[in-house]
Amino acid sequence: PVPFDSKKEAKSFFTTTFQDKFGKVLADYMYSNIEKTENDQFDWRFDKNGALSSLRIGEIHDFWKEFESISCPNLIIRGENSEHLPKAVFDEMIKRNKASTGVEISGAGHWVHFDNKDAFVAEVKSFLEH
Repeated sequence: PVPFDSKKEAKSFFTTTFQDKFGKVLADYMYSNIEKTENDQFDWRFDKNGALSSLRIGEIHDFWKEFESISCPNLIIRGENSEHLPKAVFDEMIKRNKASTGVEISGAGHWVHFDNKDAFVAEVKSFLEH
């Protein structure tokens, strides 16, 4: 519900209503992207319309053809508890693209790099070293 009239109002929204629905990690991230505007309100740092448009396209477009065309080595990291990348889709990604290496990090959700930073960094480092 942007713009907010104050940073305090934004903080209150993200630490209650938003956090209850989406969790603390995403709430903290979203709140960190609120900034003061020229008219002394608080709004998104990024282009709202562009972000929403991108999300809508992502929900309706089938990207398998593009994904299958990736020929360079790539790493797909999935948090074991991710609600955004189902295990079946993760497995299909590994199956459909032989250049892909898949790693699943236990105990992590979709925001793996926040949920288990050490395991995430170790996997990326290992991938880059090989």
